[in-house]
Amino acid sequence: MIQTRELPVLCILQYSPPTSGGGAEQKLGHLNTHYIADSLLVGRTVKECGLNVRDTVQFSGKAEFVVHPEKSVLEPSTEIIYLGFDISSRAMTVKFTAKPTVKIKAACQALFIR
Repeated sequence: MIQTRELPVLCILQYSPPTSGGGAEQKLGHLNTHYIADSLLVGRTVKECGLNVRDTVQFSGKAEFVVHPEKSVLEPSTEIIYLGFDISSRAMTVKFTAKPTVKIKAACQALFIR
């Protein structure tokens, strides 16, 4: 019998900081990472990721952050681009997206030409 494992599921949330105040962070047991105005939300299952999105959006609103649905990826996925990295929980990889890869390659080639 082949054993299967559940893959982590990913979502991205983009928001604007509050214009005043803000609330204390809630401890809901979700796995999130934040960088400036971007958050990567992770769940062990699609349902868990969906609950993470729901709770994080609700908390962000209470803290007076404005969530931008048009800039966010609110549907759980196993592959996502976050902060210029192509993250895959299926392949368990983190790679540069194509644009930075081309720039890095060109910079390395320029070093060899000198």
